[in-house]
Amino acid sequence: MKQYNKKIKLAFHVHTCWSKDSLSEPADIVKHCRENGIGVIAICDHNEIGGALEVEKLAKGNPKVIIGEEIKTEKGEIIGLFLKEKISKDMSIDEAIKEIRRQGGLVCIPHPGESFRRSATSKRDVINIIEKIDIIETPNSRTLLGQDNRWAERVARKYNRATVAGSDAHNLSEIDCALVEMNQFFGKENFIRRLGDDGYRVVSISKTNIFRQLISIFVRIFS
Repeated sequence: MKQYNKKIKLAFHVHTCWSKDSLSEPADIVKHCRENGIGVIAICDHNEIGGALEVEKLAKGNPKVIIGEEIKTEKGEIIGLFLKEKISKDMSIDEAIKEIRRQGGLVCIPHPGESFRRSATSKRDVINIIEKIDIIETPNSRTLLGQDNRWAERVARKYNRATVAGSDAHNLSEIDCALVEMNQFFGKENFIRRLGDDGYRVVSISKTNIFRQLISIFVRIFS
Protein backbone atom coordinates (compact mmCIF):
# COMPACT_ATOMS: atom_id res chain seq x y z
CA MET A 1 0.00 0.00 0.00
CA LYS A 2 1.36 3.41 -0.97
CA GLN A 3 2.22 5.59 2.04
CA TYR A 4 0.47 8.82 1.05
CA ASN A 5 0.69 10.16 4.61
CA LYS A 6 4.45 9.63 4.94
CA LYS A 7 6.37 12.89 5.36
CA ILE A 8 9.46 13.57 3.28
CA LYS A 9 11.94 16.44 3.18
CA LEU A 10 12.52 18.09 -0.20
CA ALA A 11 15.50 20.18 -1.33
CA PHE A 12 14.45 22.10 -4.44
CA HIS A 13 16.55 23.86 -7.10
CA VAL A 14 20.04 22.52 -6.34
CA HIS A 15 23.03 22.87 -8.68
CA THR A 16 25.90 20.46 -9.20
CA CYS A 17 29.33 21.13 -10.71
CA TRP A 18 27.71 20.55 -14.11
CA SER A 19 26.62 24.19 -13.71
CA LYS A 20 29.57 26.42 -14.48
CA ASP A 21 28.96 28.49 -11.34
CA SER A 22 28.87 25.57 -8.88
CA LEU A 23 31.53 23.38 -7.30
CA SER A 24 29.19 20.80 -5.69
CA GLU A 25 30.15 17.25 -6.65
CA PRO A 26 27.25 14.80 -7.14
CA ALA A 27 28.69 12.34 -4.60
CA ASP A 28 28.93 15.09 -1.98
CA ILE A 29 25.33 16.12 -2.62
CA VAL A 30 24.13 12.54 -2.09
CA LYS A 31 26.12 12.31 1.13
CA HIS A 32 24.74 15.62 2.39
CA CYS A 33 21.17 14.51 1.72
CA ARG A 34 21.61 11.21 3.51
CA GLU A 35 23.26 12.82 6.53
CA ASN A 36 20.53 15.46 6.83
CA GLY A 37 17.42 13.39 6.20
CA ILE A 38 16.61 14.87 2.79
CA GLY A 39 14.46 12.30 1.00
CA VAL A 40 13.95 14.11 -2.32
CA ILE A 41 16.15 16.52 -4.22
CA ALA A 42 15.41 18.43 -7.42
CA ILE A 43 18.63 18.99 -9.35
CA CYS A 44 18.26 21.95 -11.71
CA ASP A 45 21.58 22.67 -13.40
CA HIS A 46 21.98 25.46 -15.92
CA ASN A 47 21.20 24.07 -19.39
CA GLU A 48 22.25 20.54 -18.38
CA ILE A 49 20.73 17.36 -16.96
CA GLY A 50 23.97 15.33 -16.77
CA GLY A 51 24.54 16.32 -13.15
CA ALA A 52 21.02 15.29 -12.18
CA LEU A 53 21.45 11.93 -13.89
CA GLU A 54 24.76 11.41 -12.10
CA VAL A 55 23.21 12.20 -8.71
CA GLU A 56 20.34 9.82 -9.48
CA LYS A 57 22.76 7.03 -10.38
CA LEU A 58 24.79 7.51 -7.20
CA ALA A 59 21.77 7.92 -4.93
CA LYS A 60 20.03 4.69 -5.98
CA GLY A 61 16.75 6.00 -4.62
CA ASN A 62 18.17 7.57 -1.45
CA PRO A 63 17.51 10.40 -1.95
CA LYS A 64 14.90 10.27 -4.69
CA VAL A 65 16.00 12.58 -7.52
CA ILE A 66 13.81 14.83 -9.67
CA ILE A 67 15.57 15.43 -12.99
CA GLY A 68 15.34 19.14 -13.66
CA GLU A 69 17.02 21.77 -15.82
CA GLU A 70 17.21 25.54 -15.45
CA ILE A 71 16.88 26.61 -19.06
CA LYS A 72 18.06 29.96 -20.41
CA THR A 73 15.48 31.31 -22.85
CA GLU A 74 15.18 34.57 -24.74
CA LYS A 75 12.85 35.85 -22.01
CA GLY A 76 14.72 34.56 -18.98
CA GLU A 77 15.15 31.28 -17.11
CA ILE A 78 12.52 28.60 -16.61
CA ILE A 79 12.82 25.19 -14.97
CA GLY A 80 11.67 21.92 -16.49
CA LEU A 81 11.02 19.09 -14.00
CA PHE A 82 10.74 15.32 -14.53
CA LEU A 83 12.75 15.57 -17.74
CA LYS A 84 14.19 12.75 -19.80
CA GLU A 85 16.41 14.75 -22.18
CA LYS A 86 18.47 17.94 -22.08
CA ILE A 87 16.73 21.00 -23.54
CA SER A 88 18.75 23.45 -25.59
CA LYS A 89 19.20 27.01 -24.35
CA ASP A 90 18.41 30.32 -26.08
CA MET A 91 15.13 29.25 -27.68
CA SER A 92 11.96 31.25 -27.09
CA ILE A 93 10.24 30.72 -23.76
CA ASP A 94 7.19 29.25 -25.53
CA GLU A 95 9.38 26.79 -27.43
CA ALA A 96 11.09 25.74 -24.21
CA ILE A 97 7.73 25.16 -22.53
CA LYS A 98 6.56 23.08 -25.50
CA GLU A 99 9.70 20.94 -25.22
CA ILE A 100 9.14 20.43 -21.49
CA ARG A 101 5.57 19.35 -22.25
CA ARG A 102 6.75 17.04 -25.03
CA GLN A 103 8.81 15.19 -22.44
CA GLY A 104 5.85 15.02 -20.07
CA GLY A 105 7.50 17.44 -17.65
CA LEU A 106 6.33 20.26 -15.41
CA VAL A 107 7.04 23.97 -15.88
CA CYS A 108 8.37 26.03 -12.96
CA ILE A 109 9.42 29.68 -12.92
CA PRO A 110 12.47 30.21 -10.68
CA HIS A 111 13.06 33.55 -8.90
CA PRO A 112 10.26 35.18 -10.92
CA GLY A 113 10.55 38.88 -11.63
CA GLU A 114 13.64 39.30 -9.48
CA SER A 115 14.87 42.87 -9.64
CA PHE A 116 18.65 42.31 -9.57
CA ARG A 117 19.05 39.10 -11.55
CA ARG A 118 19.46 39.58 -15.29
CA SER A 119 18.58 35.95 -15.97
CA ALA A 120 15.19 36.20 -14.24
CA THR A 121 11.97 36.18 -16.24
CA SER A 122 10.45 39.65 -15.90
CA LYS A 123 7.22 40.25 -13.99
CA ARG A 124 5.44 41.17 -17.21
CA ASP A 125 6.60 38.02 -18.99
CA VAL A 126 5.62 35.84 -16.02
CA ILE A 127 2.06 37.19 -16.23
CA ASN A 128 2.03 36.71 -20.01
CA ILE A 129 2.74 32.97 -19.65
CA ILE A 130 1.04 32.35 -16.30
CA GLU A 131 -1.49 29.91 -17.77
CA LYS A 132 1.37 27.72 -18.99
CA ILE A 133 3.12 27.57 -15.59
CA ASP A 134 2.59 24.70 -13.14
CA ILE A 135 4.75 25.88 -10.22
CA ILE A 136 6.11 29.22 -9.03
CA GLU A 137 9.26 29.21 -6.93
CA THR A 138 8.67 31.27 -3.85
CA PRO A 139 10.68 32.04 -1.91
CA ASN A 140 14.13 31.71 -3.47
CA SER A 141 16.97 31.94 -0.95
CA ARG A 142 19.20 33.90 -3.34
CA THR A 143 16.60 36.58 -4.07
CA LEU A 144 18.01 39.80 -2.62
CA LEU A 145 14.77 41.75 -2.11
CA GLY A 146 12.03 40.31 0.04
CA GLN A 147 9.49 42.26 -2.00
CA ASP A 148 10.31 40.12 -5.06
CA ASN A 149 9.52 36.92 -3.14
CA ARG A 150 6.31 38.51 -1.85
CA TRP A 151 5.31 39.48 -5.39
CA ALA A 152 5.77 35.85 -6.47
CA GLU A 153 3.57 34.70 -3.58
CA ARG A 154 0.80 37.13 -4.54
CA VAL A 155 0.87 36.02 -8.17
CA ALA A 156 0.75 32.35 -7.19
CA ARG A 157 -2.30 32.96 -4.99
CA LYS A 158 -4.07 35.11 -7.59
CA TYR A 159 -3.64 32.58 -10.39
CA ASN A 160 -3.92 29.47 -8.20
CA ARG A 161 -0.47 28.10 -8.97
CA ALA A 162 1.46 25.65 -6.82
CA THR A 163 4.48 27.06 -4.99
CA VAL A 164 7.75 25.61 -3.75
CA ALA A 165 10.62 27.11 -1.76
CA GLY A 166 13.97 26.84 -3.55
CA SER A 167 17.47 27.19 -2.18
CA ASP A 168 19.09 27.80 -5.58
CA ALA A 169 22.08 26.11 -3.93
CA HIS A 170 25.42 26.42 -5.71
CA ASN A 171 27.39 24.85 -2.88
CA LEU A 172 26.65 22.25 -0.21
CA SER A 173 26.17 24.74 2.60
CA GLU A 174 23.34 26.43 0.70
CA ILE A 175 21.17 23.33 0.29
CA ASP A 176 19.68 23.74 3.77
CA CYS A 177 18.80 27.40 3.15
CA ALA A 178 15.43 26.22 1.82
CA LEU A 179 13.89 22.89 2.75
CA VAL A 180 10.25 21.87 2.66
CA GLU A 181 8.32 19.02 4.22
CA MET A 182 5.57 17.40 2.21
CA ASN A 183 3.58 14.21 1.98
CA GLN A 184 5.07 11.39 -0.08
CA PHE A 185 4.26 11.73 -3.78
CA PHE A 186 4.06 9.27 -6.67
CA GLY A 187 4.53 10.84 -10.09
CA LYS A 188 4.47 14.41 -11.36
CA GLU A 189 0.72 15.07 -11.08
CA ASN A 190 0.74 13.81 -7.50
CA PHE A 191 3.80 16.02 -6.84
CA ILE A 192 1.83 19.18 -7.67
CA ARG A 193 -1.08 18.12 -5.46
CA ARG A 194 1.28 17.47 -2.55
CA LEU A 195 2.74 20.97 -2.90
CA GLY A 196 -0.74 22.35 -2.27
CA ASP A 197 -2.12 20.08 0.44
CA ASP A 198 -2.09 20.41 4.21
CA GLY A 199 1.09 18.33 4.51
CA TYR A 200 3.25 20.99 2.82
CA ARG A 201 5.25 23.37 4.94
CA VAL A 202 8.54 25.24 4.69
CA VAL A 203 10.79 23.90 7.45
CA SER A 204 13.90 25.92 6.65
CA ILE A 205 14.27 29.24 4.88
CA SER A 206 17.06 31.77 5.08
CA LYS A 207 18.78 34.18 2.72
CA THR A 208 21.99 32.99 1.15
CA ASN A 209 24.99 34.93 2.36
CA ILE A 210 26.00 37.48 -0.29
CA PHE A 211 29.62 36.30 -0.13
CA ARG A 212 28.54 32.81 -1.12
CA GLN A 213 26.78 34.31 -4.11
CA LEU A 214 29.96 36.15 -5.06
CA ILE A 215 31.84 32.83 -4.98
CA SER A 216 29.48 31.52 -7.66
CA ILE A 217 30.31 34.51 -9.85
CA PHE A 218 34.06 33.92 -9.45
CA VAL A 219 33.66 30.21 -10.22
CA ARG A 220 31.74 31.01 -13.40
CA ILE A 221 34.31 33.55 -14.54
CA PHE A 222 37.43 31.50 -13.82
CA SER A 223 36.21 27.97 -14.55
